[in-house]
Amino acid sequence: MAFPRVLVLENQGFARSVLVRMLQRIGARDVLQASDGENAMLQMHLLGKVDVVFCDLGDRGLDCFEFLNRASQSSLVGSVVLCGELQPELQRTLGQKSSLAGLRLLGVLSHPIQLRALHRVLHGFTY
Repeated sequence: MAFPRVLVLENQGFARSVLVRMLQRIGARDVLQASDGENAMLQMHLLGKVDVVFCDLGDRGLDCFEFLNRASQSSLVGSVVLCGELQPELQRTLGQKSSLAGLRLLGVLSHPIQLRALHRVLHGFTY
C-alpha cells in the first residue's frame, strides 16, 4: 500500500517542518510544503495533484477555506485534514462533516498534533 501524496499548508516554518517530519516518520515519502495558498496552488499546478492537504486554520495570514475552494475547483486536492485550535463547538461541527469545500474531510487535529492522532486520521484515507 502506498502512502498518499501530501501537502502541508502552514505559514509558520517551524510548525510546518515539525508536521512534515511527523508525516515522514509514519511513512510519507512524497510531501509538498507551502507557506501560503498561492505557493501551494503553484506547486500543485507544476507537480500535480495531492491526495491529502493539511491546512492550518489558526493562521491569520492564510485563508484556508479560500484555498480549499480553489483547489477543489481545480481538482488538485482529494481530501483535507484541518489543523488548529478551534472552539469546541466548531471542532464538533467540523468533526461531524464528511466533506468541506467539495473535498473529503478526513478529520480535525488540535495542536500540538500527536503522532497517534495523525496516523488515525490518515488511516481513514483509502489508497
